[in-house]
Amino acid sequence: MPRTRCCRCRPTPRPRPTTGWRASASTGWATCLLALVDPGQGTCTFAGAGHPPPVLLHPDAPAELVHVPTGPPLGTDLGGYEALTLPVRPGTVLLMYTDGLIEDRRRDIDSSLRRLTHLSLDLDGPLESVVDALLARLVHGTTEDDVTLLATRLRAP
Repeated sequence: MPRTRCCRCRPTPRPRPTTGWRASASTGWATCLLALVDPGQGTCTFAGAGHPPPVLLHPDAPAELVHVPTGPPLGTDLGGYEALTLPVRPGTVLLMYTDGLIEDRRRDIDSSLRRLTHLSLDLDGPLESVVDALLARLVHGTTEDDVTLLATRLRAP
């Protein structure tokens, strides 16, 4: 089954790990978001450890912020994680990102998440175009934190 992925990074002057993890060398913890796609069942199972929530970009419906039950960051030894499984139709784009996309001193996170989920995007083209459009509309100038986007599209079996 063909799979399509796209990742774009916009680094900040100070490098940090940016591939789904946000690590703190001084404290020994990291945030993480796990998404396990089962194309045969048409589902995606999510689990979170202090990472920003994923977004499902639907080709024929509004974008959906996935309210993943949030567990503590990895390495804190604070306890359990819950999984959430949702149906995902072919053509849906799963978007995961670092907090640099939504955290900004000039805007609260809820406002940034609303902006992200209310964008009108053409999802029919290449994922690179979707990610480039997201970056162009949401990131302006220099950011205080790194910005990394990971997008994947579920194809029909």
